[in-house]
Amino acid sequence: MNSTAARFASRWEIPEEGALQVRDELLIGLGQEWRKELSLSGFASAVWSPISLGLLLLRSTGVDMTPLPEEVQSFIRSISPQHRIELRGSNESLSRGVACFDGRCMYLGCCDDLGSGGGHYRFQKGFDGNDRGKARVQFTVPSDWRCAGILPVKSEDGASWRYPESGQHETWADLQEVRQAIRAGWQVVTLEALVWGKGDPLGLWARRLQEIYRSAHLCNWPKYEGVASCIRTLALHTIGAMHTPWRKETVEVLPDSPSVTLDSIQGMIDGGVKVERWVDKGHLPDEYHPEWTTAIWARARCRVLRALLRLPAELILGVRGDAVYLDGRALDMVAALPEFQSAGECGKLRLKWYDPNPRPRVRSWSGLEPPGG
Repeated sequence: MNSTAARFASRWEIPEEGALQVRDELLIGLGQEWRKELSLSGFASAVWSPISLGLLLLRSTGVDMTPLPEEVQSFIRSISPQHRIELRGSNESLSRGVACFDGRCMYLGCCDDLGSGGGHYRFQKGFDGNDRGKARVQFTVPSDWRCAGILPVKSEDGASWRYPESGQHETWADLQEVRQAIRAGWQVVTLEALVWGKGDPLGLWARRLQEIYRSAHLCNWPKYEGVASCIRTLALHTIGAMHTPWRKETVEVLPDSPSVTLDSIQGMIDGGVKVERWVDKGHLPDEYHPEWTTAIWARARCRVLRALLRLPAELILGVRGDAVYLDGRALDMVAALPEFQSAGECGKLRLKWYDPNPRPRVRSWSGLEPPGG
């Protein structure tokens, strides 16, 4: 066993076989794209951590990393969902099976024009076309609406989100989603907005990584497929790490510890209790930008939504992040829709799998598993 290969493979979530070849090709690709800012030796220590390497590459582009005030960051996190999770199911058996479309390296393809305030923000009554941010709105779904919902509304449990398809509601939403609702003809009244200016803080970083991803993906060689996987891991982990300075960990404590609550307890052990708690990551304050991460998530939801709005609601079986599960009858329809076509670009939907075999009515996520899943 090669311990170096095993270490790299585990950190980057790739097979151990050929891992060092993948590492070398990854470094060559990064060196070509960042040759003006970094030397190959500059990558050496960071290559063992997708997050460290991603942040090193981002900083080298000269982006302003000034963070928003901590209280504003916390507020943004509290009003911003990540994934759209929506099991719609079916009322009838599926005579033509199930098709699953999902995004190719979705988050990396959603990093352009996020807005960059350099730590500056403002609360105001409304917003204009150059603003990026969030808005608290009251909205009314048209009475004849027969498509998927657009704006996220927090559920009564205070944790999950839903997407109403009728009625009147109030919610905070990303301006990208608010504009989409307005374009769809929904009645939207803005009550207040949290905004920052137009900007492209992650654009150069993302475009360079996309170039490496596309080149590696199109080569169709195992080691280059590994490089494409590494680029996806780098983007996913780096973007996720910028969202919050806290992470969850599971620890063992005594039964009378104040850490033991109904929400935190994970299980019992001899003489103690396993609990889940939040701990500080201990990273630099300027690494945290929920204004960027939540904008990326909202853009991904909008891209999925544009695809959903092109389909009859009864053909949509479920949405889980950037994965869209459709009644097999929808395949004839989506063949002509650009929202479901991909030529290998990051951030676009592509057909992941199709099972043409008839299935019973879908009542749970287990009914949407891939063949043999």
